[in-house]
Amino acid sequence: MSSKVLFVIFSDEPCRRNHAIRYALDLHHKGHVARIILEGAATGSMRELGDRGSDFSKLFWEAKDLGLVAGACRAASAGCGDKNHSVLSIAQSNGIELLDAADGHASLEPFIRDGFQVVVF
Repeated sequence: MSSKVLFVIFSDEPCRRNHAIRYALDLHHKGHVARIILEGAATGSMRELGDRGSDFSKLFWEAKDLGLVAGACRAASAGCGDKNHSVLSIAQSNGIELLDAADGHASLEPFIRDGFQVVVF
């Protein structure tokens, strides 16, 4: 039986965020449905996407190429009110969907409605 799991990654701590993506990839490769949302401080990790040698970048691009990346919170990507922390242009230039269905923030409701279990990192 296949499960559906949504990984919501808030942490910008390398071990936590990378493991969340590894878990999503593992589930996908074993026949489950996995999706990833970058939230909060984790959106800043998109600054590393140009470094194809970093663990995060490798894992992220593999997950994105497989269709596992649902997107990133628009408000968090905009720096949560601090324009110095905005990564909106990075998200847009890398084709990462900006999720804003909950008053400018990512909404979990579509995933819950679709039967996903939510795991927060």
